[in-house]
Amino acid sequence: MKLLMENWRDHINYLKKNPYMEPYGLQEDKDERVITFDFDDTLSLSHFDKEQDDWVHDGPHLPMIRQYKKYKNEGYKVFIITARYIDQEEKAKNNPQQKSVEEFVEEYNLSPEGIFFTNGNLKTDTLKSLNSSLHYDDDIEEIEAAHAAGIKTVLSDPYKNVSITITEDEKPKDTNKVSKIVIYDNDGKVLILKRTGSENKWDLPGGHVHQGESLSDGCKRETKEETNLDISNVKSLDKKRNVTFYKTARPQGSIQLQPEEHTDYKWINPKEISNLDMRQHLKSAINKAFSLGEQNEPFQKIVKQGHRKMKIKLVGSGPNKYNVGGQMEKPPTSRSKSAPVGFGGSLEE
Repeated sequence: MKLLMENWRDHINYLKKNPYMEPYGLQEDKDERVITFDFDDTLSLSHFDKEQDDWVHDGPHLPMIRQYKKYKNEGYKVFIITARYIDQEEKAKNNPQQKSVEEFVEEYNLSPEGIFFTNGNLKTDTLKSLNSSLHYDDDIEEIEAAHAAGIKTVLSDPYKNVSITITEDEKPKDTNKVSKIVIYDNDGKVLILKRTGSENKWDLPGGHVHQGESLSDGCKRETKEETNLDISNVKSLDKKRNVTFYKTARPQGSIQLQPEEHTDYKWINPKEISNLDMRQHLKSAINKAFSLGEQNEPFQKIVKQGHRKMKIKLVGSGPNKYNVGGQMEKPPTSRSKSAPVGFGGSLEE
């Protein structure tokens, strides 16, 4: 008991030094959903190096990081519970081969409701005190103890060392339906994202829709997860097989990317997309957003102005057909009545 109290005092002192980690969830209503994640080999990956006789950080466990952030964006209370010893955190900070919990949380923008160190003890008591309704962990002993306490669990097994599989019924299920969004700013430029990975292809915000979720709601959720932008007033644009496209004007707010999904972003003039490393159906959606858009959209205005200037130039360079009775007449340069709406604004290849 004395050791437990000492560990608890150490934990409180740590939280005072890191106010963003204060465990507000302890006062929450039991009806609110609380999700808890283990740290090592659940969110963070590492291996034991025999030559260094110590653990070496390998990076993030991306599937778990994505699941963690989905819960956060959907409004769940998410905590990190680690069996690490709190007095070893400074050592991890000073070792370039390791990563402290605090450093990892900051680097991947996790922002948990609280971080708890059990100092080698089972996590069950902490899970119960937080009213955890679902816990992710890689340790079979922790999984079994949580089950015995009536807490649902999901097994994290990044290295495929465990032969059993524990399912979780309440995890949001992705469908094969995808929603993408064309976001344009006041200059008529479009937001594109550079995907993480070897392909490094440019993409539009959006992703897979969850079961029971509308296409537009899925588009808004995925955009929030990927860019931190809260979009609204989305307008239906096009559909290519299982991908539905929407468009909307740029909302207020700053863009924050998730490094495990995207490495860069930029606002690009639609006329410059032909040379981009981007899938053709995405380019087509961008083209369609501006060729069929309302004429008061910024890029449409630019295109119409360019068309009018070109028509004046071409008309002026041709033979004169307006010499009537020796009087020169200025040829008309307005759009003819038979021209289709948006003429001169299409970017289709």
